[in-house]
Amino acid sequence: MNRSANNIKGIPILLITAFIWGVAFTAQSAGAEYLGGFSYTAIRFCLGVLLLTPAVLLLERKANDKVKMRGTVLSGIFCGVVMFGATALQQFGIQFSGNSGKAGFITCLYILIVPIFGLFAKKIPSLNVALAVVIGLIGMYLLTFEGSSAFNFGDLLVMLSAFLWAVHILAIDKFASNIYPLRFSLIQFATVAVISLVCMFIFEEVTVEAVKSAWLPLAYGGFGSVGIAYTLQAIGQRYADPTPASLALSMESVFAALAGAVILGERLPTKGYIGCALIFTAIILAQLPAKYFEFRRK
Repeated sequence: MNRSANNIKGIPILLITAFIWGVAFTAQSAGAEYLGGFSYTAIRFCLGVLLLTPAVLLLERKANDKVKMRGTVLSGIFCGVVMFGATALQQFGIQFSGNSGKAGFITCLYILIVPIFGLFAKKIPSLNVALAVVIGLIGMYLLTFEGSSAFNFGDLLVMLSAFLWAVHILAIDKFASNIYPLRFSLIQFATVAVISLVCMFIFEEVTVEAVKSAWLPLAYGGFGSVGIAYTLQAIGQRYADPTPASLALSMESVFAALAGAVILGERLPTKGYIGCALIFTAIILAQLPAKYFEFRRK
């Protein structure tokens, strides 16, 4: 299958993923009021495992290819470790940075990091994809950057998380064609949950009262953001190339801003709406056939 010609199959799935993640921003903010970073992550990924287990037993019960199963387990564990690192670095990076807008922009540098990593694999992006990356970064800057301040330790942690998110996207791109997607997601979530639980018991204190208070954001974060969205990501990336996939997933910030406006009554400044328009433009540009941007000799 020519995946570049079939991005249209994967991009809509990834946009749904980004929408779920974007709306989850309010849930994550609410959950942070009651639970520490490791605690919230551990519980919501446990809920994701709980949701996905019946789906695996029902839809992939005939998964009996031993070679493919071995690859599913190994890739799931690897991606789970990367996901945990990215999630933890981002969470604590935002805490130390004290500027969520700047942290959001730094995180979205994975849009640029993905094609840069691709260069080391001798994957040269087409002109339209390169332009889309630049336009997407400008749009993300206008949407999320709230002001200038000195680069601090928190910013460094968020920068490292951006590199890990890029690694995660490329890893799924590499493994997606030879795995059982639901089993892969289940193993990935279980890996994050186990590591987060260990860190929770070592570094944090969690009470039953805190969990009860955060039940709604935990439910959305676990069942929606983890159980559904991450699984859709694994399915969508079976079709979409990594750079367009990263651009589609970056729409999380746009949907977060829109959800804030609808649910919380927040309003964007003019530059924020311009940023949204630029990101939409970048995604459309990345999907156009590369042949339209090739220089031809007469």
